[in-house]
Amino acid sequence: MNDNSYDIHKAELKLEADVNEFLPLGQSRIDASFIVTPEGFDAGRSTHDRFICLLIDVSGSMDQPSTKMTAARNAACKAIDLLPPDTFMSVVAFSSRADAIFPKYKSGSARATSANKEEAKLAVKRLTAHGGTVMSAGLATAFEEFAKCHGAHGTCILLTDGENNGDDVTPLARVLEQLADCRKQGAVFQVQCRGVGTDWHVSELRKIAEATLGDVPKVIGNPSEMEADFAECLHSAMSTSLQDVRINIWVPQTVQILELKQISPTIVSLTNSGITGPDGQTRIFTTGAWDSEAREYYVAFKMNPGDNGKRICAGRLSLSYKYNNQEFTTPQPAHNVVAVWTDDQGKSARIPMGVARAKGNVELAVAIQEGVAAYQAGQMDVATSRLGRAVQLAHNMNDAEMTSRLSKMVDILDPNQGTVRVKKVDKEIAMKLDSASTRRAVKKPQPEEAIGTTRVRPE
Repeated sequence: MNDNSYDIHKAELKLEADVNEFLPLGQSRIDASFIVTPEGFDAGRSTHDRFICLLIDVSGSMDQPSTKMTAARNAACKAIDLLPPDTFMSVVAFSSRADAIFPKYKSGSARATSANKEEAKLAVKRLTAHGGTVMSAGLATAFEEFAKCHGAHGTCILLTDGENNGDDVTPLARVLEQLADCRKQGAVFQVQCRGVGTDWHVSELRKIAEATLGDVPKVIGNPSEMEADFAECLHSAMSTSLQDVRINIWVPQTVQILELKQISPTIVSLTNSGITGPDGQTRIFTTGAWDSEAREYYVAFKMNPGDNGKRICAGRLSLSYKYNNQEFTTPQPAHNVVAVWTDDQGKSARIPMGVARAKGNVELAVAIQEGVAAYQAGQMDVATSRLGRAVQLAHNMNDAEMTSRLSKMVDILDPNQGTVRVKKVDKEIAMKLDSASTRRAVKKPQPEEAIGTTRVRPE
């Protein structure tokens, strides 16, 4: 497409908020949810550089059976072939240590030219399985390669087949903290985690995904699925057009942001990922790179309770992002979250649908994770209770997709009461349910549910 044929001013971010401004006397907390929908952006059109790293586990278990290592080599080579020539690329192999097998030189970066692709594929074909699993080393090396590509949007596809070494827990936590700190400063380095087989832990890869705002970990049950999955990851990475999207929340000095969570497409806490803006009263939360998928958020504020009829602005929501290497910010005024104290119980009793949905989704994810963990530990009474609660929540929220997923692990006897009977299932089924527990699709509020709408248009 010719750049001149696209009108950037037709693109916009639409923000729809749902909040009940009326609080009962004595209450100090107000909750809000909001959905952000990109409209009119040309998917994949962004001119920022892209960096793709294939981070491959080559520990000894990858050769048991050998089909895993063979499939990993083949999938990596196919993925390299798919890279556009202007993409920065790297391949990192990790086991007890990590090595950037492409590019081999330490000081520079490499584009996906035909010659570089052939060199990278030769390096991949020479990979052999050996040693243990030290994920911290692999991630640190991948990020070092990313750091050479200044200003690029990075995607790292991490493939593993086993749990991390026990002595790597603290080093991995340190690396994830470093990655989270870099994300606060605007670095876009999202790790898409893939586990082949069932000898790895969903919770381990979930921590990596959440720290980098990657998608939920995916279970690859059969090594033959790797090739298609890598291609899907690359397509997703190349579809992003918005870079460094930030949520800006201004609050008065007497108001505190208690929590901020992304609810969809994945549930992840952003509460501790914000930085304070130059005015000292705005918290800026980075959310990574986006495609055209809508996203939903939940935020809670704490303030001093007011007298009957007192009205205050608890916070102002706005958005900033980069598009085609240009910076855009919400035009003023930003969306206000207003709090009014009242003794009218009819007004204060309303629970906003968006807020109820957000809280329900978080509770549902926790119930599933606790239920699966109990099942895997042989605690069937706890598993029955928690998975039953998950069924009840999914049913109440009309979440047919999650109800269907749960039905693979439990017989649903009474969804209204959450009465279930746990089945005996393969480990892969339990892991897939655990992994999907934090994946959510946005459900748009009905017109009468949305309290306010703000459109963010490039100007």
